[in-house]
Amino acid sequence: MTCPACSSARAIPLPEFDSGEWRIARCADCGFVYLANPPAYEALEEEFSWEKSSESHRIQRETEGSRLQNVASQQSTRLRRGFFRRRKIHDLAVRYMPYPPAAIVDIGCAKGNAVANLHAELLAAGNSCTPIGIEISAELSRAAHKKLKKLGGRCLSRNALAGLRELPADSATLILMSAYLEHERAPREVLAESARCLRQGGILVIKVPNFNSWNRRLVRARWCGFRYPDHVCYFTPRTLRSLLESSGLAVARMNLLDRFPFSDNMYVVARKP
Repeated sequence: MTCPACSSARAIPLPEFDSGEWRIARCADCGFVYLANPPAYEALEEEFSWEKSSESHRIQRETEGSRLQNVASQQSTRLRRGFFRRRKIHDLAVRYMPYPPAAIVDIGCAKGNAVANLHAELLAAGNSCTPIGIEISAELSRAAHKKLKKLGGRCLSRNALAGLRELPADSATLILMSAYLEHERAPREVLAESARCLRQGGILVIKVPNFNSWNRRLVRARWCGFRYPDHVCYFTPRTLRSLLESSGLAVARMNLLDRFPFSDNMYVVARKP
């Protein structure tokens, strides 16, 4: 696989992070870290769908994790709770998106709860909008569509790129990508399509694992952000910013608390100029 960020074929293997069949590499040109041999979209739809892989990864971490790693993870969680609200994605969306809202889109929406809850809050404040989900898992997309249809919206049972291409240009006020972009084989193309779908001033809110986190440096190959093979891309603040800007989006917010070193995750708000 070429680099998902810049299409360079010059890759530096990182065998210390490999897991048997699955291999990690760093792009020699832009520094992006990625899974060198990811599964096809079809496998992500069923075999490696989120609801099937998440439980197996949790059990594996509890079985294989050392006492030191478990303590580090617990301390990191306590520190994060001191700095971050549990609804940070939701709060960033409400704070930074332009009003009045039009379509609000959640990519990797699972059962549609996040976009449905945001729709309800906006509606209660007198802001009507259309909730749209895009979900690659066939099972989850069915549940989301049933929920969003009642709200005047829908869920597209597609991979992100195909789903975004069905949306009109300049139609969305907000796009959410919470714990999704690390699963995406083509992040550059998805971000470019997101920029096309957003209206001027519309925002994209992203949450992804932070490959630069101190916890990853401490526990190395046992870091919780490594999930094989459904985590395909591994972002740092620098590579995520570069990818957004090359896709036609401007970073509106990514401060120190959004990329706090003790947190395994980072957040960014990007805007369509």
